[in-house]
Amino acid sequence: MAKFTVEKDKSYQAIIQLAGFEALASNEMIMEQLQNAGFADVEVTGDGNRREAIGIWPKETVTANLPSQIVSVEEVEIV
Repeated sequence: MAKFTVEKDKSYQAIIQLAGFEALASNEMIMEQLQNAGFADVEVTGDGNRREAIGIWPKETVTANLPSQIVSVEEVEIV
C-alpha cells in the first residue's frame, strides 16, 4: 500500500478511481469522507468511476497509507 505525506496548510489534488457500487457515490458523499479524514475546503468533480478532488490539509503534517481508490495525489497551488 502506498504512503503519502500531507503537510500543514498545503493544498492537494487527487484522482479517485471508484469500482462497482462505489461509482454510485455522489460527489457530496466523497467530499464528506475527505472532510472526515481532515481536509478542508474540499471540492469534488466528475462522475461515475473517475473523480477529482482538491482540498487543503489544515492539520499538522502526517504520513498515512493512501486508500486504494486514490490513484494519484499531488500538491497544488490554489489561486
